[in-house]
Amino acid sequence: MGDVDRILAAFDQAPATVAVLHGPELRYTYLNDLFRRLAPSVQVGDTLGATGSAQARHFRVLALQVMASGQPIRLGEVKVTRPDPSGQVQYFDLLLHPLRDTGGAVEGILMIGTEVTGAVEARSELKEQSERTRRAEAQLNAVLQKGPLFVVTLDPTGTLLFLAGGELRVDPAQIVGRNALELYADDPPSMAALRRALAGETFSILLPRPGNVTYEIYYTPIRDRAGALELVVACGVNVTGRLRAEEERARLHDKMQQSQKLESLGVLAGGIAHDFNNLLTVIQGNAAVALAQVGEGHPAREVIDDIVTAAARASDLTRQMLAYSGKGRIQIGPLDLRHHVAEIARLLRTSISKQVSLRLDHPAYLPAVQGDSSQLQQVVMNLVLNAAEAVGAGAGEVAVRLAEEEVGAAGAGDLVGCESLPAGRYVRLTVEDTGAGMEPAILLRIFDPFFTTKTTGRGLGLAAVLGIVRSHGGALRIHSTPGAGTKFEVLLPAAGARAQVPPGETAASRGQGTVLIIDDEPGVRTATGRMLSMLGYDVLEAPDGAQGLEIFRLRRGAVDVVLLDLTMPGLSGEETLRLLRQAAAEVRVVVFSGYAENDVAERLRPLHPAAVLHKPFTRQELGQALQRALLGGEIV
Repeated sequence: MGDVDRILAAFDQAPATVAVLHGPELRYTYLNDLFRRLAPSVQVGDTLGATGSAQARHFRVLALQVMASGQPIRLGEVKVTRPDPSGQVQYFDLLLHPLRDTGGAVEGILMIGTEVTGAVEARSELKEQSERTRRAEAQLNAVLQKGPLFVVTLDPTGTLLFLAGGELRVDPAQIVGRNALELYADDPPSMAALRRALAGETFSILLPRPGNVTYEIYYTPIRDRAGALELVVACGVNVTGRLRAEEERARLHDKMQQSQKLESLGVLAGGIAHDFNNLLTVIQGNAAVALAQVGEGHPAREVIDDIVTAAARASDLTRQMLAYSGKGRIQIGPLDLRHHVAEIARLLRTSISKQVSLRLDHPAYLPAVQGDSSQLQQVVMNLVLNAAEAVGAGAGEVAVRLAEEEVGAAGAGDLVGCESLPAGRYVRLTVEDTGAGMEPAILLRIFDPFFTTKTTGRGLGLAAVLGIVRSHGGALRIHSTPGAGTKFEVLLPAAGARAQVPPGETAASRGQGTVLIIDDEPGVRTATGRMLSMLGYDVLEAPDGAQGLEIFRLRRGAVDVVLLDLTMPGLSGEETLRLLRQAAAEVRVVVFSGYAENDVAERLRPLHPAAVLHKPFTRQELGQALQRALLGGEIV
């Protein structure tokens, strides 16, 4: 085998296509094995470009340029499709090199194609992967920019490698590459978190930031296969809204619990007051009868006077208990609070420390409020006395202000006693002191009955104030800061009517006729019967509704008025009254109860009772109620 044959044999084994073209016609004079496999239709002796394909014609033009110029031409990544059924695409770098004769003239072309399919595919895949990565990063950045979060990565030394997120307060381009430990050297909470994270700890913290913003940041270490720390990822979420919502839910929960507690205690207080009022009716009624039967100089008169006084004080206590329950006995009328506040202030100036100045402030005009004069006086008195005591022994001031307030659809703020007030005009009573203020834990309990921060208790105090305000359709606002004093604000619905003074009590009215008492308490029946006898009435008694109905049917023509207790076992007072009306529609009935008179009157209005008496009642009140019944009146 000669040298030429050996060279040609080597070309057949080469991983490249080799072809030799001669003459100006560019006829193939040699094709190696790989070329023939890729272009089986081309044979030795064929002319380049004779097949008519666009690619072959293009190569012919280039080859003629090489023949003319004697300069090689290189083509990169020429695409070739295999002619077999697979249709596989391959890429070649193509070299068209001039062949010269012994005289140096170009007589042909050496065409060598080196396959670069793998490189092209790798580059294409890398490009696609880069594009996918770019799209993913763009999507991640879009999510981070629009969402309430950010992501930061750090290397084990604390150097910032990546930052993204709409919650970032800095330009990432300005701090990437800087060390976070240096950036946050003056921020102890951030420094403590960074040290824990760079130590490889997985944890989360709440981190308050300037501007009343709080982030919850999750730190996660990324480790290599050997377990060494490779990266720290910090993901922060803006939780300001969530924390405020949780605080609001907690506040509403506490408020709901407080309202439920007040309601439960109110029911208890109302029940106790009812039972006390039955007992006081017996004590007060019998004492009044006894007092009328003894002369001025009788040795028992002073004792009976003490009994009457003690019963009156006990009656005041039950009124406070009913006031706390929000169901106190109310004599409604339009009132000018300016007059009441001025009067109470005059009385209290001698009761509070001379070191405490009492300042009044009210406008020239103020709408009236619909309310009970004595109960609203109790509200003012309790608030002013509490404020004066809060100032203590030192110098200070209690300011009492009256003003008008318009409550809109948004409400009147954080209220005690109700969730919200209806929109409209209100009269605002403010009592503000310069005392020590109250801690939040104390504020939560100030309306508990008999709760006090003083050495000795003050009874129902603010509990009664709250009940009275609630029963008048109003509410309270409280602002207190330890060391900065306390401000109570009472909101009461404004009335359109002119303020007036409730009429005083008249003397006991005597009468005649027969009164049927229906009450399950023997002591109440006895005491009430004695008072009726003193007023000139004949008395019949029944221990329950069923016997009362039977007596009324038997003595129907003789009974002029029925005095009916509302709370009895078996037939209730309301059921008894309904049956009495069925037996005789014209029957005159006065109902009495240890509960709130106004609630009872409203509920019984369809049954047309002549009057409602609240236990305990005086002989004068009993006489007036009977006179009204006998004259044919009814509650309106």
